Amino acid sequence: MALDLKPLINPDSVAIIGASPNEAGHAGRCLANLERTGYPGRIYPVNPKYDRIGAHTCYPSARDLPEQVDAAYLLVPARAVESALEDCLERGIRTVTICSAGYAELGAEGAERQRRLVERARERGVRILGPNCIGVLNPVDTYVGCPTFNITYSYTPGSIALLSQSGGMAAALFNRAQGRTIGIRTMVSLGNEADIQMGELLDAFVADPQTRVIAIYIEQLRDAERFAAAAERARAAGKPIVLLKVGGSEAGRRTVLGHTGAMAGEQAVFSSMMRHLGVVEVHSIDDLLNTAYALSSLPLPAGPRLGALSPSGGECGYIADRASAHGLEIPLPTQQTLDELSEKLKLARPGNPLDTTGQVIGDGALLSELMQIFTADPNLDMITLSIPTWGPYDSNALLPRIIDAVKACDKPAVLSAWTARNLTERAEELLRESGICWFASSDEAIAALANLRRYAELAQAPSATPPEPVSLPRPEVTELNEYAAKRLLAEGGVPVVAETLAPDTEAALRAARDIDGPLVVKLVASGVTHKSELGLVRLLDRADEAEAALADLARVAEKENLTVEGYLVAERLSGTEIILGAVRDETFGPVLMVGAGGILAEHFADRVFLPCPAAPEHVRAALKQLAVYPVLDGARGRHHDVDALVDVAVALSRVFAGSPWMTEIDLNPVIVGLKGQGATAVDAVIGIAPQA
Repeated sequence: MALDLKPLINPDSVAIIGASPNEAGHAGRCLANLERTGYPGRIYPVNPKYDRIGAHTCYPSARDLPEQVDAAYLLVPARAVESALEDCLERGIRTVTICSAGYAELGAEGAERQRRLVERARERGVRILGPNCIGVLNPVDTYVGCPTFNITYSYTPGSIALLSQSGGMAAALFNRAQGRTIGIRTMVSLGNEADIQMGELLDAFVADPQTRVIAIYIEQLRDAERFAAAAERARAAGKPIVLLKVGGSEAGRRTVLGHTGAMAGEQAVFSSMMRHLGVVEVHSIDDLLNTAYALSSLPLPAGPRLGALSPSGGECGYIADRASAHGLEIPLPTQQTLDELSEKLKLARPGNPLDTTGQVIGDGALLSELMQIFTADPNLDMITLSIPTWGPYDSNALLPRIIDAVKACDKPAVLSAWTARNLTERAEELLRESGICWFASSDEAIAALANLRRYAELAQAPSATPPEPVSLPRPEVTELNEYAAKRLLAEGGVPVVAETLAPDTEAALRAARDIDGPLVVKLVASGVTHKSELGLVRLLDRADEAEAALADLARVAEKENLTVEGYLVAERLSGTEIILGAVRDETFGPVLMVGAGGILAEHFADRVFLPCPAAPEHVRAALKQLAVYPVLDGARGRHHDVDALVDVAVALSRVFAGSPWMTEIDLNPVIVGLKGQGATAVDAVIGIAPQA
């Protein structure tokens, strides 16, 4: 059943368990916040020590409350939570927020206490927020129940839902947003997510008609499947999700057999999955807020073409550099626009960015004309109008005209105004009152517009139904050599190179002589995954080179004391090397990887991950994100067989999804020939999970 937001974020009545008249303490602040912000519902303090707290009757226990209230805050020590929760369950309270710490964040014993709380609540159909959280702050409906005074009391209600596992960061995000007059629908601190988790809460806000954008601060995604389903619904509903994940160090990489696992660091997989789900991932607090602000305030741009205008030539150059760094285009306006601007500007040559020069200082009418001409140009998809640190005089004389130009623009348009204490306060006042989307620097404005464009692209991603998994039988052995791995994958529909596994050098030489053209010979040895690192691969131009190469491979095997299982002989294919792989991620389960392949695969971060099994449309979209993709797509007139590569990746993803005994698959490289020549795996590693 879907989470009911009403008793969580806008209850008609609330009980404060452990309430205190001492506002200096943690237990006194929830009641104080509700009173000072004018909460319109009914408040019931609960504490056996008091008969009254302020104007409110205080009850000895939740069991003694005069009505079945919607919500309760538990502000008691951890040792008293279990008993207090039982009282709430007996009285039929619908939602309980446990602010107390001392649970799963402290280890196994605390986790067990936390599990018991959730078990009891679920038996009675009661939902728990927390523990170890600060609860909810809802300026739209005037419900400020969080037990902290480190929040602003000057509110700008809006349409952005702020969801954070961290209570401290939830408050910081809310305060910075409100200080910038960025409108907030609700702030929710989830804490340990013992019951209500991020995916379920996200789903509820996707369904909330008062929420337009959802901003998330997350440390760990505990319910990836529910989160993914909610993110897909958000994209379908046109509700952007902006997310900042912390704790993305690669130090915790798993020890695995092949390249794929070594490259599947948690953050790399997480970022790819967020893009796949249409989530805009950002990397700073200010980007999180600014991007959510832009998405809640502006229409989406039709393309990546930015128009910038400023009375400062230096800032024009700076904006151009920042826009290029963010992947935005700075095109010239049409000739008609340039001609019209030339008639007005006497001190500069018009272009983009447009330097209006000091000619507009003192001539507001001219500034308005220039902005009207420039912003209407059909070559521009979005606009930033930027001003330097203006004092009160120029702010009063000129800034209202720029504000009017932003309001009149039929494209996404923002204003950036550098701020400086004791100088720009009047400009900031005008901007806060204006209702337009504005930023305190051109850096912030450009980054926000770039993310606005990113979301526009993500929102248009193809929708597709994943194919069915393909199950392959688990082998009797605990390790598969390259030849056996490829033969098994071929049974699942993965195209692999035609080759011979010869038992000795003489048989290998006979096989080599049957190949007319370039060939490859490899020594297959027990326990050796990366043959090239031991020099066990020979690329030959002609078959008459095979005898010497095979003899050399035999000498290497003897020197390294290797257990030889045979010699692989195959035609050497030509084309571009791509790596395909699959690994089981702890958060998202089976994932497919596509990336630039060959011996340098691990040294370049050119890779994208997708959930398994992967639909062809999604694989094709992932390939287009790779830096190597232009090579595949016709660089120097050489169009590679991308369709065949997509087929290989889809087949691999189906096999991996349907064969849970596989821990990873590594195809490095897959050789992608020119159009019509196909794509073929020429090396393969399969990891096998231990028997249960």
